[in-house]
Amino acid sequence: KSFTDLEVTREGTWGIKLHVPYRTIFNLYSFIDFTDVEKVEDSALATKLEFVIGNTEIGFSGWFKKDFYSVYGIDLSTRVFGFDVKAEGSLSYGDNRIYFKDCLSGDAQPCVPTVEKITNELVNRIAFNIYKTFEFLDKKDRITIMVEIFYNSTGYTENIFEDETKRNYFIYNGLYYPNEYGKLYGLFMVVYKDLFISDLNFGANYLCNFTHYSSMLGLSLSYSPIDEVSATFATYINFGEGKREYTYTEIPLTINFGVEMKF
Repeated sequence: KSFTDLEVTREGTWGIKLHVPYRTIFNLYSFIDFTDVEKVEDSALATKLEFVIGNTEIGFSGWFKKDFYSVYGIDLSTRVFGFDVKAEGSLSYGDNRIYFKDCLSGDAQPCVPTVEKITNELVNRIAFNIYKTFEFLDKKDRITIMVEIFYNSTGYTENIFEDETKRNYFIYNGLYYPNEYGKLYGLFMVVYKDLFISDLNFGANYLCNFTHYSSMLGLSLSYSPIDEVSATFATYINFGEGKREYTYTEIPLTINFGVEMKF
């Protein structure tokens, strides 16, 4: 989901799911993805084995598809000194994404963007998350604080957003993955429940691209008096030098307001 539109609806995926639980010791999951498939052999297979050791849950996973690079993953969640800790990572030899390479240009010729695929190289992405809830004014779990770090080995070090031709090609051809553009990101989040009145929640999210030094601060108020009705007010403020991931639009502030009713 987009960081600035958390309410957007995502379409589901057609497929077959298999779940084999064994008491409380382990779970085996498999899913066959039939998205845009004309032949059965072109389906994608995702499988995961998760098990518990003490207070730690560990999972091993894999994704496989004909003519694509296989991707392997590991994740864990545990509690350390009262803090909830989660971590996950993926590894593949080559990448299924297409990347912006550079511009080809000659004398008096305009910039012609080109793309490439990462083949003979290990690709890894790692996320580490730690959070904790606190009691405040005699109410349990009223304040939540979370910190997350994300590393992407295939992130760009070049600032593509500086060049308008490169930027337009990059975005309009689906090469831009928001919040995965650079190599290193950090997220700090605070949530305060029942601000002033019941069911009014305040949230603050600060997301930073450490590779290109741009960031975005999100402040939100949400009110949900009943399950079927909710109202949200959010503002997003961009920081950093111009023509970076979060500052290339040159709009320093955006405001969103929405009301949702379920029937």
